[in-house]
Amino acid sequence: MRIWHVYASPRLGPVNGVVQLMHHLADAQRAMGHEVEVLHGTDDDPRRSPTRGSARHLRSAVQDRATTSPPDVVHLHELFRPPHLTLLRVLRDVPYVVSTHGATSPQNLGRYRVRKAAYGRLVEHRLVGGARALVASTPVEAEELRRWHPAPPPIRVLANVADPALLGAPRWTPPPPGAPVVSLGRFDVRHKGLDRVSTVAKRLPGTTFAVHGGRCGNEPDLLDRLIAEKPANLQLLDAVSGPDKQAALRDAQAFILLSRWEGLSVALLEALALGVPCVVSPEVAATLGPDAPVFVQRTDASTQGRALAAFLADDGARRALGARGRAWAEEHASPAAVGAASIAIYDEARRTDRRTLPASA
Repeated sequence: MRIWHVYASPRLGPVNGVVQLMHHLADAQRAMGHEVEVLHGTDDDPRRSPTRGSARHLRSAVQDRATTSPPDVVHLHELFRPPHLTLLRVLRDVPYVVSTHGATSPQNLGRYRVRKAAYGRLVEHRLVGGARALVASTPVEAEELRRWHPAPPPIRVLANVADPALLGAPRWTPPPPGAPVVSLGRFDVRHKGLDRVSTVAKRLPGTTFAVHGGRCGNEPDLLDRLIAEKPANLQLLDAVSGPDKQAALRDAQAFILLSRWEGLSVALLEALALGVPCVVSPEVAATLGPDAPVFVQRTDASTQGRALAAFLADDGARRALGARGRAWAEEHASPAAVGAASIAIYDEARRTDRRTLPASA
């Protein structure tokens, strides 16, 4: 099968989660013998260095390839990407599926609300409605899609692919005393729950919390306030990728992610894949299901951090939880498992006439 993955974002780079996921999935599909292209508006490899995607470049690439080797199926990534319309005008009769990557969560829709509401009604509902399937990374995201679209095509749940380099690496073991609790992600205070991490850090002054990431455009006033008020044991550090990211995770006491909303977090998957014990908010735990192999950190005002302190002091408990997390990633997010499930979705898409789509399942 000839497959195209398309991501029309202007901001690309080695810490862009969608870029990583798209390439991991493409690699898994190539390993199954399929012909796969990844198009994101640049000839550079954004997994190695930051770059900008160009809508004009993407349009040219699509037109050139459409005449010589058109795809059997197109997999679009994310919503609210106007260049996708150009692609669909060129590939009128090619079936396509859409991975929304959490774009329809109420919190994400609430950001730039007026703009997204107008574009959704005028453009996105129609574009998404023409897909042969919508792809959600979790059951929670699937429910959000059903609430957002008035008449969605079939919705299929497909886990994100865990980084195969981390799945194949030696499993995490507890580092020496004094190691930090680590997080990976952009400095989006409300979304990523950095204020929650700051509160936990204040309650555990003897533990270092190291957040690797960078500024983003969302609510910069909240970040400025966090920087002014955070305790000394909360460190905001540069983003890491490749071997540096693996080293940061391996040297951590635990991974922490206290987001207020998430899809299936790329950073969380990376920590699970390496066997790092994960401390998450109830909202993040919900994305993994009822038997999530994580330590759930309560985020209400009554918690004093005693349970987390006891967990961090117990090497055996952390080692056992990390092993369960890695087993979960191997079962649900391995390249082989997700690759095979994705091809089944594409096969269904190619057999389905959009005019007779069944109700969402």
